[in-house]
Amino acid sequence: MAPLNKVTIGIFLSIAVLAGCRPEVKNRPIGFGNLGAVSKFKDQYVIDVSDHAVLVRQDEKGLFGMSTLCTRELRRLKARTENGAPILFCDVCGSEYNGQGHVVKGPATAGLPYYKLLVAEGVPNGPLDTLYAHVGIPVPESWRLPFPEVASK
Repeated sequence: MAPLNKVTIGIFLSIAVLAGCRPEVKNRPIGFGNLGAVSKFKDQYVIDVSDHAVLVRQDEKGLFGMSTLCTRELRRLKARTENGAPILFCDVCGSEYNGQGHVVKGPATAGLPYYKLLVAEGVPNGPLDTLYAHVGIPVPESWRLPFPEVASK
C-alpha cells in the first residue's frame, strides 16, 4: 500500500468535514450582553441573567460571570440540586456541569466558560451604571471585577 501524501490527507479531511463532523466544543458569538444596573448586583451572591444565559456571582474578590449554555449544543442549561449541590444539565445531549462549570458527565468535554464583566464606560454607547458581560471570549475562572470599584462609578 502506498504511503499517504498531502493531497490524499487533504481529501480525507474534506470528506470528513462535508460528511458533517461536528466540533466537540461550540463557542458563543462574541458580543456584549447588557446585564442591567450594577446596583441590582450589590449583595446578591447569585443572579441568573437568563436573557443573556449568564450566571453572575459574587465572592469576597468581586463579581464574575459564567455561561449557562451547553458547550456541546449551545443550548440553555437547566438546574437541579443533587445532594445539596447545584447541577446544570443539558436536556438535549445529557451533559452535566457542577456549580463551578466543570463537566461531571459528558458527552460535553469542555467546561462552561467564564466571561469578563465590565461597566458601561468599557462599552461603546453604553448607559452609565450598567453591567455588561463580554461573551464569546473566555477569561480564567479566577477573574473578578472588584465590586467596590463598580459601585463607585
